[in-house]
Amino acid sequence: MNQCPLCNGPTTIFWLHDFIWEQVIVSNPDAKDLTCIRCAEVAIGRPLTLRDLSIDNFGHTAKNMIFKPGVMREYVQAFVIGACEASNNQGYWPESWTNADDRLTQLGKKVGGYLAKNTSDICPILDELIQAADEFNC
Repeated sequence: MNQCPLCNGPTTIFWLHDFIWEQVIVSNPDAKDLTCIRCAEVAIGRPLTLRDLSIDNFGHTAKNMIFKPGVMREYVQAFVIGACEASNNQGYWPESWTNADDRLTQLGKKVGGYLAKNTSDICPILDELIQAADEFNC
């Protein structure tokens, strides 16, 4: 896992919408292309929410990563599952999704759950994320 260039903590979020990422860069030019959640939140002056994420941007980044086939798709699904679980929408995700318990999917669930707790009116964004995750191909 990469380290945040600002605090040396683990980098867990690098799939922000471009307009959010631009706010991070303006505040912290050393962030370059990734940062941790805490440093991104400090940069934009508020907690990150599910609405700040772009699964498409993650897909562009993931294409440059070396993982066995299907791992990044499972990570994206785990992220959405974590968001569903944290918002008391248990089973809201498609039945065909794998709910694995490895280290990477645990991280995805943790991050998704954290951002879900910061997100109001969550069901519409969950629907969007589920659709994007189903279309995710990397």
